[in-house]
Amino acid sequence: MSEAQMNVKVDRRIERTKRLLRDALLELIVEKGYESITISDIADRADVARTTFYMHFADKDELLFKSIREIYQALFDQVVHDASILLDPDCIEAGDFEHVQEYAAFYKVMLSHQGSMAFFVYVMEYLAQEFCEKLLKEVVTLTGHIPTVPLQLQAYIMSGQLIATVKWWLDNDLKHTPEQMATMLKNIMSHGLSWSMELDPAQAAELRRKAPTGLA
Repeated sequence: MSEAQMNVKVDRRIERTKRLLRDALLELIVEKGYESITISDIADRADVARTTFYMHFADKDELLFKSIREIYQALFDQVVHDASILLDPDCIEAGDFEHVQEYAAFYKVMLSHQGSMAFFVYVMEYLAQEFCEKLLKEVVTLTGHIPTVPLQLQAYIMSGQLIATVKWWLDNDLKHTPEQMATMLKNIMSHGLSWSMELDPAQAAELRRKAPTGLA
């Protein structure tokens, strides 16, 4: 066997071990929540030695963050095809939510009190960075427009909107279909809350006029 073949074999073994550890962590999160999981729990479930775990990861946080980076990259690739999503929300499709269905048990735990605040912050920052670097800056380049709102703020708003939509869907036991979720999200993105609540401009203006001081 050549050296190149040996390297490929070793690389595959490493990737398999990492996949086993990731799958073990995700299973345990669903079963008992994140905070109570130990390295021994993960190693035992993956059927590897603790020393093997530490060959690849410093702690369970690193394993989690690298795992969710892979998962959320898949979600991002599903939701964001290209910059056209900002110019045409109809690009949002039912398939965008099918990824959430696939990892529903994981998302439901991690976006609940059993999850980790570090997880939430990491995902928020990661998605915001992806939105900013791969979408918003591209739109500025394509249009030549100078944004009146900082790109990073827009990216965080988009990130929060996506996470909130996913959490609401999970909290409601996925009662709505992916098609329905896609329709609701793109309607809000396209028209805003006033439209989604079926308020015409006059009604919206009247509500603002009657709102308590500081809320209008």
